[in-house]
Amino acid sequence: MRPNFVSSMRSPLSLLAALVCASCGPSPELQSAYDVEERSIRYVEVTEVSASPAAPEPLAVAPENPFALTRTWVGEYDCPQGLTDMRLKVVGVRGERVDAIYEFRHAPTGAAGSYHIRGHYDFRSGRVSFSPGSWIERPPNYVTVGLEGRIDGVRFEGHITHPRCGMFSLRASR
Repeated sequence: MRPNFVSSMRSPLSLLAALVCASCGPSPELQSAYDVEERSIRYVEVTEVSASPAAPEPLAVAPENPFALTRTWVGEYDCPQGLTDMRLKVVGVRGERVDAIYEFRHAPTGAAGSYHIRGHYDFRSGRVSFSPGSWIERPPNYVTVGLEGRIDGVRFEGHITHPRCGMFSLRASR
């Protein structure tokens, strides 16, 4: 005994499948590629629904401290003895904090020395201030001095924080 078509369609899903199959058959008449008439095309937008929450927006990346990128800065500064060669060797960077060694050499007299120096870099303004620390090598008649200036990644310029001193200018050294 063969079941009739209607009795075999017991679920709505079966009915939907039957309708889809009935509408997908071949065209009753064959047409050549040149005889095809223009038909309207329907577009359906499909969106994916996920059960998991949306991924969070990426956080803004904090700017890099320029002293972390370039560890040696060379140039000169002006104090009562005259123009003096200087080198700032960065030994540590942690966020805004910079630890370095300040080295100097006054060519006409041969005086040379070095000391620890600790700085603070302001990410927003590019300003830097260094305070002097303990001596490593101290020549006679020299005192430790601080630095205040601005850095752009290539140049670090400003003034020496001693009333009798003037400006300094350093460039990144590779």
